[in-house]
Amino acid sequence: MGPDPPGSPGGLEIPPNQSATPSYFQQFDRRTVVSWESGTNLLTDIEKHVTYDGDEVLVEKLRSIDYRDRLPDLLFTVEVPRGVRLTAYAEPRSNAYADLGPVEVTEVVLEAWKHRQWNRIRPFCDSEALIAWMRTERLVEFTITGPPEGANYAGYKVPCELVFNGLLGTRSRHTHLALRNDNRMERYVYDGGL
Repeated sequence: MGPDPPGSPGGLEIPPNQSATPSYFQQFDRRTVVSWESGTNLLTDIEKHVTYDGDEVLVEKLRSIDYRDRLPDLLFTVEVPRGVRLTAYAEPRSNAYADLGPVEVTEVVLEAWKHRQWNRIRPFCDSEALIAWMRTERLVEFTITGPPEGANYAGYKVPCELVFNGLLGTRSRHTHLALRNDNRMERYVYDGGL
């Protein structure tokens, strides 16, 4: 067998109306061989083969890989100033929160905000910055204005009307509190909307 014709890897005949794109090769039985260097775990080689007329044909091969020098670990070390603490989702003492749906969590968070009970909010909101902002806004009333909406979102958006009282008087704001439960605790937590 002579040299492969241009555009025909391994003698594989590619019809004139096709190109040797990955989608073209999806119609064949395929095998990919990946090689790693032992000790460093660096990728050294990748070969892609297809079965054509009963024979395995090499259609793609990675010829070389140039790795950059490893960055020093010191570049990723951060000295944390005094007084800074790590925050995460507050773990509940019981599974009571796991049974709450998005509307109930919205009610708990907004009721706690209204009564300025910040520790009741923390199991559902791990952002100290958001809680600090809530402290500056005086929520005096809230109403959930409809059922939770879940389309195109990995959770629910609960529509609500918030009424604030401040130096300039009373003002209201319509928003959707976003809550999701795709976390390791499998409970609804605040994800946006304020």
